[in-house]
Amino acid sequence: MLGTVMNLPNPNENGLPLFSTFIDGVAAVSFAVLLDFIGPVAFLVALWLRKPWAPLWAYAYLGIFVLNTFVALVTVSDTLGLPQILIPLVVSAAFLAVIFWKRDYFA
Repeated sequence: MLGTVMNLPNPNENGLPLFSTFIDGVAAVSFAVLLDFIGPVAFLVALWLRKPWAPLWAYAYLGIFVLNTFVALVTVSDTLGLPQILIPLVVSAAFLAVIFWKRDYFA
């Protein structure tokens, strides 16, 4: 989360790849804060309180990243580079797998 705050000027200046387009300016910063700060905090609170909606939140939240990664493979891989696209895909898939296998924790 500290990285999100320190990286806020980057999406404002360079743009943020989102489903085959680059958004920039205030929209990019707002989206970065939503995805990098508010989303994880909501999941951590739900995880701590064992809310039954926590796995669904995680599936939707991480699903956005996975779908965006597949779109980025086709559209912006020459701009961003393959490692910058594949590493988040592997990490998101690992988190999805752990949440799926441990979903009874929330019941």
